[in-house]
Amino acid sequence: MEEHRIELDIRSVPFSRYGSYLAFSHPQDGTKEFDSHIAVRVLYGAFSQQETYPIIPINDDGKPEEKIAVSMSPWELNVTSETGGYSICFGDEEGFLLKANSSVLITKTKAGSYDRVMGHMDGSFEIAGDDMALHVTLRKGKAKDQSACPDNGFGSSRTGLLLSPEEGELLAVITLTGLSPQKKEYGSYALCRQTVKEEYLEFEDRIMKDLKRADPAYEKAGREAAYVLWHSVLQPSGYIKRPVMVMTKNWMNLVWSWDYAFNGLALVSSHPELAYGQFLAMADQQDEYGAYPDAYQARKIIRSFVKPPVQGFILKKMFQIHDPGREVKERLYRSVASFTDWWLTYRVEENGIPTYQHGNDSGWDNATVFRLGLPVQSPDLSAWLVLQMEFLEHTARQLGWLPEAEAWKEKGGNLLSKLLDYFVRDGRFEAVKIPEMEVVPSDSLILYLPLILGEHLPKELRENLISGLLEKGHLAGPWGFASEPLDSMLFEEDGYWRGAVWPAATMILADALRQCGRQKEARYYAERFCRLCAENGFYENYSALDGRGLRDHGFTWTASVFLILLRDYVLD
Repeated sequence: MEEHRIELDIRSVPFSRYGSYLAFSHPQDGTKEFDSHIAVRVLYGAFSQQETYPIIPINDDGKPEEKIAVSMSPWELNVTSETGGYSICFGDEEGFLLKANSSVLITKTKAGSYDRVMGHMDGSFEIAGDDMALHVTLRKGKAKDQSACPDNGFGSSRTGLLLSPEEGELLAVITLTGLSPQKKEYGSYALCRQTVKEEYLEFEDRIMKDLKRADPAYEKAGREAAYVLWHSVLQPSGYIKRPVMVMTKNWMNLVWSWDYAFNGLALVSSHPELAYGQFLAMADQQDEYGAYPDAYQARKIIRSFVKPPVQGFILKKMFQIHDPGREVKERLYRSVASFTDWWLTYRVEENGIPTYQHGNDSGWDNATVFRLGLPVQSPDLSAWLVLQMEFLEHTARQLGWLPEAEAWKEKGGNLLSKLLDYFVRDGRFEAVKIPEMEVVPSDSLILYLPLILGEHLPKELRENLISGLLEKGHLAGPWGFASEPLDSMLFEEDGYWRGAVWPAATMILADALRQCGRQKEARYYAERFCRLCAENGFYENYSALDGRGLRDHGFTWTASVFLILLRDYVLD
């Protein structure tokens, strides 16, 4: 197996492993006291509710080290200070090994009412929170409870477990446990480190085979993208019924119901079972009416919104790359058909046009097409549903279900006619605020997404849209397509869907340009985005002005879009 060391930046991507609910980074919960240190976060909490345990090197005077240096690879995290340091590797998904040559303090950023440190008669300790606990077993060294315990009978006002070396060595096994902890038997630190390394490199090798013709500028980014995808997987627990990729193990540690589709497309050529598993995991969460949730994770599910129906657009490409077999194909067909029927049944107004009840439903949360209020009828939704029904028609024919295929063909054709009759004004698409039937003054990038219909659009309309899309200084900037025009009064550099360059929009519009016969332009913008990722890392979105990364980081759909564009557009 290839021997190499991948140096990662913990400021861009956390240290974790496939399947684990433990992630190491600087604290993410808004506290400032421990920002300079590395903490292990428990991902059962969403957003800032993750229980966070800083691991702090302690000097010979018993005081916290003020400055640390951090280095990491996919299989080991190293923290050094002036007087010592510690190293961490995972034993399995539920636990890790910590070795050190100096003392370390494990504490907590926010002390809850029920937090406590408990010493057991076998010499082990638990640092318990409101949800889970860290169980600490010492192989070498000693431990001392340094918590502050008021006499209220509930828990600690300050949590602290000091671990110190004996004969210059500290080695602890730390596992994430609930009410029924299972003792873990791990091998040596060196063996655990090597096992994780081999597991990761096998995953990475299959990703890199897709990029075998990549120039050196992309190789390092390709390996980092492989790590982002590998470490983001969570094992089944709670709402999660099969291995699933969260968007990031930083802040946005949930599965959103369109992001996952791009992750599936990125993995289908190298890890097809995991790729289709992302779609099946979302199908597991489908309600009795056919709607997917907006987002979910092990302990939380959000059903107040949905996301746009992109499944047909993505699955068509995945089926062409790797056929999943009839059983999986039938399951996916039924799930996508049910979601499509949900849109056509519960989100179509009296005029027969599908409707967004919130910007979140579109995936473009605050785009300017929603500036007049809600509900909004936006042409991208009808375009997605036309493609969805085209996919369902084609798949039904493959499965031999001809009456269903004909029904989808008729429904799709009817909606395409309504799309062109209702939304086109003065040679372009407009969004409409209902029930006032007021055209929303906007030239948001979302209004160009119907280009995914390619030759289904009249040629003059198609060319008008392409012209507006490619106009320099308008939507087309130096780093790709701005979500709000650069010359708009409503443009905001870090305005989320009011200015930033987004991975999904880049991939969708590169595909749209290709569908419209503009292969040169499709490749150009695909390559620009890949260069952006290679230079800046995998962020949630990017500045349209200078390309710097914005918002959350270590983001899976960004890494996935990078890999998709390299595989299917740049290296194709």
